[in-house]
Amino acid sequence: MIAVEVVPSPIVCGVEALARYEKAAGAYAILARWYRTAVVAEQRRIAGERQFVRTELRRLLQRYAARLRDSGVPPDQMIATVKGVVSQALVRVGWRGAGVFVLEVLDWGLEGYYAEPVREAACS
Repeated sequence: MIAVEVVPSPIVCGVEALARYEKAAGAYAILARWYRTAVVAEQRRIAGERQFVRTELRRLLQRYAARLRDSGVPPDQMIATVKGVVSQALVRVGWRGAGVFVLEVLDWGLEGYYAEPVREAACS
């Protein structure tokens, strides 16, 4: 078994932050039904932040998974590592029923793992 490097802290923090945003999105949707005008502006602001975190986390996870692949780490070990990070974040956030979120984050890792390696162009 190949040793997996320590998961970079931006990934760990990003997963936890996105889990908090995703969990809060449901609560804001419920509040918006009751207090439409007061909540809608805040809901939009948070949606923008959530999309930024989602985009950056996806990019980081794809690069991390590609680095694991390049280091010889098998895909099942990469999946276990990413799933472990997500599971720990969900426990810290206290979010149950986040199955879709877990699958989405795992997909990002698989996209990076199976992406074509980027080759540097040679200077002429």
